[in-house]
This record gives sequence, C-alpha cells and structure tokens, in this order.
Amino acid sequence: MSKIINNAADQMSPVVPGSNRGLVDLRNDLLNTMGEAAAMVDLSIGDYVTGLNLAFVCDWFDIKHADLGKTPEGKTLRTEKTALFDALKARNHSNPSTFWSRLCDKARDARHPELALAAAAAAAAAAAAAATTEEGASNGAGSRNRTPLVRNGEEITALIKFNENLDLEGEFASLKEVTKLLKEALSLIYSAKITN
Repeated sequence: MSKIINNAADQMSPVVPGSNRGLVDLRNDLLNTMGEAAAMVDLSIGDYVTGLNLAFVCDWFDIKHADLGKTPEGKTLRTEKTALFDALKARNHSNPSTFWSRLCDKARDARHPELALAAAAAAAAAAAAAATTEEGASNGAGSRNRTPLVRNGEEITALIKFNENLDLEGEFASLKEVTKLLKEALSLIYSAKITN
C-alpha cells in the first residue's frame, strides 16, 4: 500500500493545495498520528482489562450473554457492558460486540497466561504440522514426519483441552493436578521449540 501511495505521490503535485507542505510529509504526519492513536487505544484497552480483572474475582470474560442477568457478577457485568456499548455507539463505533470480544480475549490471556501459551504452542504446532504435511505429501509420508516436539505439543494441548471440558470436581478431581502438570510440560516444550 505504501508503494502505491508513494507512486501516486510522485505523479501528483508535490504540494497540497492551500498548504506549503508536500503530500508525502502530510501522509507521514497522518500515519504517525494514527500510529500514536493505535498505541493509546492498546494502552487504554490494557488498563481497562486490568481494571475488570481486578474488579471481578470470577472469570468474567467467560460469562455468556444469556447469563448476564442470572448472577450478581452477571448483573454487574451487564451494567459494565451496557455502559461500554453506549460509549462506543456514541462515538459511532462500527461493531461494539467485536470490541467486547477482543477485550474478553485480552482479559483471558492476562488472567490465564498459561492458556495463552498453550494456544500459541498449539498454533505453532499446527503450522509446523501443516508445513510437514505439505513437505511429506510429495513423498507420501503425510503428517507422520512431525518432530517429537510438535507431536508432544499437539498431544498435550489436546489433553489439556479435553480435561478443561470435564467437570473437574467429584470423580475427576484428581485431573486438576494432572492438567496443571500438562500445562507446565507444554510450557517446557514451547520454550524448547523457541530455543532450538
């Protein structure tokens, strides 16, 4: 995109009408302003997420829309969400629901960094597996050419996700510790993949 803008700028008058500044200078100023605004938005989102994580003991970001009025936390969250949506709509935000979803994702990652690490490891493993599958497809090997780190990462991630979907109370209570150990193992695998 920048190349297109530069080529267009070369073909246009070097001065914006009514201004003594060149088009490229104006464009650079606008891009800097947008970059600064984006950084401020990221900082504001981070502060807001931190505040919500401190205000709610529960994992508020996992409360479904249908459950917002059913518990005291849900009622408080509904009030907060409504206020945020009203503020975004007042500023003509195109999709407050998408913004809310991003807030929830950031809050989940901030409160549970091990899950963010597991998701990153799973994505890296999937990308490595896809690359291996593409390479192996030509010689008929398929996905059997996964490295041991990739295979372990994929299998451990699948076990973590399976265990997290269980009711880890009652007969499966012992799996809480197993899941914790699996997350630690996944962290070790992920750090080994980064250093190798």
